Amino acid sequence: MAFYLLETSDKQILKISPEALKMSAVLKATLNFYEQMGDSNENRTLKLLEVDSRTATKIVEYCEKFHEKKAVQSYHDLPKEELAFFTMDFGDLVQFANAVNYLAIDKAFKHVCKYINYTYVRYKTTEEIRRTFFQ
Repeated sequence: MAFYLLETSDKQILKISPEALKMSAVLKATLNFYEQMGDSNENRTLKLLEVDSRTATKIVEYCEKFHEKKAVQSYHDLPKEELAFFTMDFGDLVQFANAVNYLAIDKAFKHVCKYINYTYVRYKTTEEIRRTFFQ
């Protein structure tokens, strides 16, 4: 099976399938650029200069697990396995959200935002939200 290599900011190498990689508009555009330049090497290493290995590993795991699933409109429509995936430390969750936004993985970004909103924002006062996000 063909795969691509991702090099993280801390110089770790991760493998990702073509289907999962194509969830990212940024990585997909990078591949298209190389192909237009006549370089179609599938085992190329793509650099993730702004993403550490811990976060990148979670992103690859997400993309591999959920690349075939459709986007949902509401938190209540998120599959249980995806809700379980988002059950992580708050700091890791925010890093994941920032990284999928940076890589333009729209479905992951929308879903993690729905999760954060429902779990950390919904029914909270302004002060409670400030404590959660800014302290």
